[in-house]
Amino acid sequence: MRVHITNTHHMIGVARLAQNMVTDIATKELGFREIGVFQYNDKNESKSSLIARFDGMLAGVELGDVIVF
Repeated sequence: MRVHITNTHHMIGVARLAQNMVTDIATKELGFREIGVFQYNDKNESKSSLIARFDGMLAGVELGDVIVF
């Protein structure tokens, strides 16, 4: 079993700093694996494209793994 933590990229301000600090501690000191979530808004993005992005983010997750979101 592995433990993953999400890290939302492209945020601004204190929220970005806090998210990055928590992710750094979790990955470097606790052995978590990062799942990068890139934040952008595309109103014209197709459903199949959105599903493909989620598949890519979750490709390393296996049955029994834990994700901290």
